[in-house]
Amino acid sequence: MTQKKNLTFSLCEFSVIVITQFTIFRLVASNLGIAEIGVWSILVSSIQMSKLVDPGAVAGSLKYISLLSMKNDKRSIEGYVASSLFLVFIVYVPILF
Repeated sequence: MTQKKNLTFSLCEFSVIVITQFTIFRLVASNLGIAEIGVWSILVSSIQMSKLVDPGAVAGSLKYISLLSMKNDKRSIEGYVASSLFLVFIVYVPILF
């Protein structure tokens, strides 16, 4: 049952993303014109490239933090938040320098 629910959620999420992307692309094309789509594409692709170094620590830990918040386990929540911040710090500080 859980896999079916996850699949349904993933399909809905994918559909919303596709519809949103095509809507945004249509708005950019109509407002900026065809000549500026190249500049917009470079901007979007550079944002997507920055996600390559995302460790996923924050997104991954949110699931466990929400489950622990239902149990009022504040100590474990603090551990997840601290480890996520530590991992993000380790990954992004060298990139910033």
